[in-house]
Amino acid sequence: MTSMTHSLQSNYFLVGMLSAIVVASKYPTSGTLISPFLSKFGVTLVFLLTGMTLKLDAITEAFADVKLNALIQSLSFFAWPAGMLAIISVLEKVVKPSPEVKLLFDGLMITAALPTTVNMCVILTTDSGGNTASALANAVLGNALGIFLTPLLILARVGKTTEIDVWGTFFKLCSKVVLPVVVGQVLRMSGGVRSFMVRRKRECKQVGELVLLGIVYTSFCDAFVPGGIFASDAVAVILPLLIVLMPSLHLLSFFGFEALFRRVLECGSVQGRRTVVSSTFVTCHKTLAFGLPLLRTIFEGDKNLPIYCAPIMFLHPIQLLCGSFLKGRMGEYVAAEDK
Repeated sequence: MTSMTHSLQSNYFLVGMLSAIVVASKYPTSGTLISPFLSKFGVTLVFLLTGMTLKLDAITEAFADVKLNALIQSLSFFAWPAGMLAIISVLEKVVKPSPEVKLLFDGLMITAALPTTVNMCVILTTDSGGNTASALANAVLGNALGIFLTPLLILARVGKTTEIDVWGTFFKLCSKVVLPVVVGQVLRMSGGVRSFMVRRKRECKQVGELVLLGIVYTSFCDAFVPGGIFASDAVAVILPLLIVLMPSLHLLSFFGFEALFRRVLECGSVQGRRTVVSSTFVTCHKTLAFGLPLLRTIFEGDKNLPIYCAPIMFLHPIQLLCGSFLKGRMGEYVAAEDK
């Protein structure tokens, strides 16, 4: 019993995530109760704590590393779509896709065009002992660039036109990410706050993980309600493909980008293993929080919207699941550098 209790405590995040998915499938409308709270306060709290933890010079240094940031964003917005296009070209020759599968392939290309996650890559980087400042800088930069680049990349694939509320999206990004970090930095100037963050480091980490669990839960509630992705007629056709493709694509991107950044480290272009960790997590992730609202705007009224959304909906928990396993491996990689 003691061993089981210890195992549950050590893996509470995975247990919580699986439990969230099960509960969401049984009671999909319950997500509306906590979704407004998470939207207004949850993510903001995570980045407030991030700002209270980070040193100002680390943030400044991260934004100043122009070459690294350019490489990360190029991989996220151009290498991802190019690699996805190559994979789809092979699959189209092997599978002989039906109309539903062709729409799913469009959804895969749309997912590849999305920017990185904001909170997930920062939290996983922090938990792994990686360069949190670099992860935060590139998460903010990537989502800002995504306002312009993602619709263009989607247009090139699917042929849709849309109007994006650029300033509204910028304001939301600043209010939920940038402003809390700035406030956290101001609070950090107090010696009492710095002391508190050192004493309560574990609890602060768990707050971020609980927010992620809440996001998973509400996302799957949206997927299971009538009209959601998992309630659509096409699910029987696309679900088997998603089960095979999405974990494979995520792990391929993770290990591929990790190998690349390790090579860049050997060449002296990356400062330490902590930056390898942050760069890997940032480049291999794709955002659900940015993606779903954008897709609902671009494809409003389109009957194929559930299929277009399916890959990112499926990829989101996979990123969390794989990240919770891989962060231990990455933590050991960083710790070995300090020995």
